[in-house]
Amino acid sequence: AKARARAVAWFMTANPLAGVVGSPVSGALLGLHGRGLSGWQWMFIIEGLPAIVLGAVVFFTLSDWPAEAHWLNPEHREWLLQMLDRERALEAAVPQSSFWSVLLSRRMWLLSIVYFGVSTTMYGVTLWLPSVIRSFSGLSYLWTGVIAIFPFLVTVLVMVLVGVLSDRKGERRWHTAVPAFIAAAGLALAGYGNSTLIVVTGLALGMAFAEGMVGPFWAMATSSMAGLSAAAGIAMINSLANLGGYFGPDIIGFFRGSNGGFRGGLLAISATVALSGVIALVTGRRRLAA
Repeated sequence: AKARARAVAWFMTANPLAGVVGSPVSGALLGLHGRGLSGWQWMFIIEGLPAIVLGAVVFFTLSDWPAEAHWLNPEHREWLLQMLDRERALEAAVPQSSFWSVLLSRRMWLLSIVYFGVSTTMYGVTLWLPSVIRSFSGLSYLWTGVIAIFPFLVTVLVMVLVGVLSDRKGERRWHTAVPAFIAAAGLALAGYGNSTLIVVTGLALGMAFAEGMVGPFWAMATSSMAGLSAAAGIAMINSLANLGGYFGPDIIGFFRGSNGGFRGGLLAISATVALSGVIALVTGRRRLAA
């Protein structure tokens, strides 16, 4: 548990790292036309094939348990097994909650709202990032993809930094809330920006610090979970929060369609992630009663 924020942050950096690689590659592929297919169709085919191959590789090579993870050196494997045994011993002393008590828990619903703000920002900014950059810069798809690398690189750095600081200080609440407020400020800056530099900087701050919440958030959320309550709680938070994957892109698209600009959508997402920060402060202060 002491290293959970850092571990989650490192694991989740796969998302922005994919953006670092995928942005320029996608930009280049969008200009590829031939054999009766448009650029976007070639992009789906070429980028989809490696995912299929990787799925097969993971199925046959990834182990189910740390004890079977031969890609870990013996010292790391033994340390991890000892830490997990210690956690299981502590969890055994915690009263187990039923599925329904988790589902009706006020704390679980509030945590879901916090993570909803993360998902809303992540999906909204990521999916609209190329369009925003092109609308201000007028660059080609390729150079739009190259510029889009910057927000993803910043996101990787911020996620790791926030996770490390949270574990080092053993603090979760403020390390979840403060990044939320910075993300909200960044999105507001992007909404009112009038140049490519300002807008991309604001979007980078919004994306980076919203995703920077992930490590300390999950360390905070799972600190009071064990056994069935952990499985049910994690599933509930993820399920409800992933609605942000619809809300984020759609709200930007709604304002874009109604007035032709991005300001309204970015400000709406800014307010959402700011609310997440406020709720994180309240929820993390104490364990709320179900």
